[in-house]
Amino acid sequence: MFETSGDILNIAIALSVAFVAFFLSFLIFYLIMAMRDINFVTRKAKIIADKVDSYITSPAKAVIALTEKLKLITHFLEHHKKKENSKK
Repeated sequence: MFETSGDILNIAIALSVAFVAFFLSFLIFYLIMAMRDINFVTRKAKIIADKVDSYITSPAKAVIALTEKLKLITHFLEHHKKKENSKK
């Protein structure tokens, strides 16, 4: 089977290359799985951040709209009060 030491060396090199290829492919597989999990987590985090943003900005927009309406009402009331005071 082995005629010279060169044959043993070639078989040892072939086995080493096969093991390195196997472990590199195994490493690449786990890196891809980890990247997929990271992508999944970042998508979930983005969804949660969007929900938090909507829960914060929606009431803030409502408060801003309410203050604008209150400004109009107070302006109207002040104007109406001035008219009543000027009539007297």
